[in-house]
Amino acid sequence: MTPYYGLARGYLSGKYRSAGDLKGTRSGGVKTYLEGDGPRVLAALDQVAEATGAIQAQIALAWIAARLGAMELTLDRDQLDARDAASAATETA
Repeated sequence: MTPYYGLARGYLSGKYRSAGDLKGTRSGGVKTYLEGDGPRVLAALDQVAEATGAIQAQIALAWIAARLGAMELTLDRDQLDARDAASAATETA
């Protein structure tokens, strides 16, 4: 499962960099990110990607995880299994 809005509807994956990249039904919501702070945020992701070898989506998700304290949280096997089971039930429904 990937947090769709955590990646700004896919914008923070680096997939959309100009209006010409907007194709498909999902891309319409990305238009707002092409203006304002969006390009500056992508440029920052690009810098980190170059320095780390990670892709933009990884960097954006790592930033979210760090901001939410997720890096300090450890789930035990039962908690992970319960989350996996809940997701599997949703995927097969």
